[in-house]
Amino acid sequence: MEEIRPTFGAVAKELQDFIYNEIDAITESDWFAEKLDNKVAIAIGEKETPLRVDVNYVVQRLEEIVNSDHTDAVGFLEELKENLDNHKGKKNG
Repeated sequence: MEEIRPTFGAVAKELQDFIYNEIDAITESDWFAEKLDNKVAIAIGEKETPLRVDVNYVVQRLEEIVNSDHTDAVGFLEELKENLDNHKGKKNG
């Protein structure tokens, strides 16, 4: 087997340094970090969609309950639980 000439080693080293610098430029960029974060979040299922709530509706219903005999409180609580369950079902299904 022939011995590798010193000039080839220098060219190989330069090529290696160039490749490492290009990889560093990509992997150290904000774009790459964001892409990686998104992929990891999707892979481990941490990315959740927040449940949207109509605050005006909730405040109105709570005011009605406070100003009444409070019998609507159970129904309103069940309604909120149903909305939460529907949200969880959409997220998982």
